[in-house]
This record gives sequence, structure tokens and C-alpha cells, in this order.
Amino acid sequence: MISRSSRFAVLFAGLFLAFSMVTADYAEARRGGSFGSRGTRTFQSVPPTRTAPQPAAPVERSMTPNTTTNNAARQTPAAHRPGMFSGLGGSMMRGLLLGGLIGLLLG
Repeated sequence: MISRSSRFAVLFAGLFLAFSMVTADYAEARRGGSFGSRGTRTFQSVPPTRTAPQPAAPVERSMTPNTTTNNAARQTPAAHRPGMFSGLGGSMMRGLLLGGLIGLLLG
């Protein structure tokens, strides 16, 4: 039989979880719905205002891809990365593996 105090603790934890899920609000997925988010208008500069009369530069580093590409600005592809078991990581893994095997053999 469950004691009265543990039954109260379980009831309190259940109610706390239930009401904490209700208080979360949904994000608005509309144009300009989030504060400070420019969404798909990342590469368009914002209009000038009285406090900032000079037009601002558009965001250059963004997850939104830039639709206008310049062929002269293309870079060469990156060099091939070595595998996971080369360099320091490979040496460490080989040392751990050999140490484990020797430990198994010698007891």
C-alpha cells in the first residue's frame, strides 16, 4: 500500500507536469510574427528611419541562401578530410584497444 505522503507527492508531480505543459504558447508562423526575425527577407535592407537615416546593409551570413550568385566569387572545394582513425584520435583509439587486449590477456 502506498503511503499518504508518497501518494500526495505523485499527485503533485502529475499536476505540475500537466499544468506546465498548458502554459507553453505556440510560436506564430506568420510573416513578421516573431520579434526581430526577418524570415525570408534576410537579403533585403531595412528602410531608413528618423533614428537611423542611413540605410542598413543586408545580412550577409544567413541560413537563407543568396539567390544571386557570382561565378567569379566561387571558391575551390575544400580539401578531403582524413578519416576518423588518423591523427591523434586514431592513436588514442589504437592505444586503448591494445591496452584493453593486453589487459584481457594478462588478467
